[in-house]
Amino acid sequence: MFLGFDFRHSETWATVGVLVGGGMLLSTLVLEHVFALHPCYLCLSQRYCMFLAVLVTTWSLFADPRRGIFPVLTIVCCFGGIGFAFRQFYLQYVPGAVESCDADLNYRLNSDWGFWEIFDGFFQGSESCGEASIIPVLSCDAFLLLITIAILQLVYGPRSSYK
Repeated sequence: MFLGFDFRHSETWATVGVLVGGGMLLSTLVLEHVFALHPCYLCLSQRYCMFLAVLVTTWSLFADPRRGIFPVLTIVCCFGGIGFAFRQFYLQYVPGAVESCDADLNYRLNSDWGFWEIFDGFFQGSESCGEASIIPVLSCDAFLLLITIAILQLVYGPRSSYK
């Protein structure tokens, strides 16, 4: 028992996961709108993966805690986000890697690019993804923290019994 929370229950870990993930989403919005740090394609992809992980974790609060599918889905969403972060690491630190990318999101939206070309940019990245940034490091840390919380939620899920 710590601060009134019993960490032997799945619901407690799900609540911690929602708070941590929501805090990370809030911090990305602050970086974008307060500090004018515009996200690239891969930053947006990482943000969408974080949103899905938080959504699945929130959904687990309303379901039977003995169902282990929600922490597993959270882990899958987090691995997707880590994959996008590693793609951004690759574009930032491998010389010449950014040349394989196309135009950035604003240019694609304002020209005659089709839906699939715009959608492909979220997996491929753009030229602005190659700029040095701390975003992929922070998102990797957040995804690893959410994976740890989801594993703890999975471990304590079958034994959870709030009555």
